[in-house]
Amino acid sequence: MARTGVLVTGSGTYEWVMYREGGWPYELPTFLFTTREPQIPDGRDVRIVSGEVADHHADILAAAGEGDIWLIGGGSLAIQFQRAGLIDELHLTVVPVVLGEGIPTFAGDINGELELIGSRVYSRGMVELRFRLPGTD
Repeated sequence: MARTGVLVTGSGTYEWVMYREGGWPYELPTFLFTTREPQIPDGRDVRIVSGEVADHHADILAAAGEGDIWLIGGGSLAIQFQRAGLIDELHLTVVPVVLGEGIPTFAGDINGELELIGSRVYSRGMVELRFRLPGTD
C-alpha cells in the first residue's frame, strides 16, 4: 500500500467492500467505474466514471502521481485494462479459505501465460504471488 497512489475498482467490488467494512476504508483517490449511483462516504475521494478504461487512464495516472495504480477489481474491469495494455503486474493473494463461488480475476482470456516474478508469505497462511502479464516487459 505504501507505493500505491490511486485505486481503481468496479461497482461490484466497491459495494462488497463497503458492505464488509461498513464504509470505504481507503483514503486514497479512487476511480469507481460504474453506471450506478453508489453511496460515497463523506471525506472520501471517490470519482465516479464510466465508459472505456483508456478514456480515463490519463486522469488515473495524474491522480496516482509517483505512486502505483491498484486495480482492486472486478474481473470485467480487469480484462478491459488488460486488453488495453494497461496492466503490467498481477499481485494475486491466495487466502486459505475455501469458497463455493466467486468473481473471476479476469472475466475473459488474457491471451498468454502469466510469468511468476515473485512471491511472499504472510501471516495466517496467505501467500501473494506476483506475475508479469503477457505482452509486458
